[in-house]
Amino acid sequence: MNRPFVLGATQNLTTSASAATTSAISGPCTVRVAATKAAYIAVGTNPTADNTGMVIPDNGEIFLSLADGLKISALQVAAAGAVSITIVQAAAWC
Repeated sequence: MNRPFVLGATQNLTTSASAATTSAISGPCTVRVAATKAAYIAVGTNPTADNTGMVIPDNGEIFLSLADGLKISALQVAAAGAVSITIVQAAAWC
């Protein structure tokens, strides 16, 4: 059974040959990171994604737990795309 989530703020990045980075994310929290095209990502206080980072595949998503103030950086693998970072919270059971 999947647990429902309440969606919070979203930040969108466009990936290219240069890394793009979110602003600081208020945490601690869980975020959903989804990519339309394969993207490398990096997480930190001042991250810059590069080709050694974690890869999100085409149309893929991951969930990450973040501490307060962290940022996410994304870089295209082969083609430009969009990366969406959304804060999610577990919803109370009805």
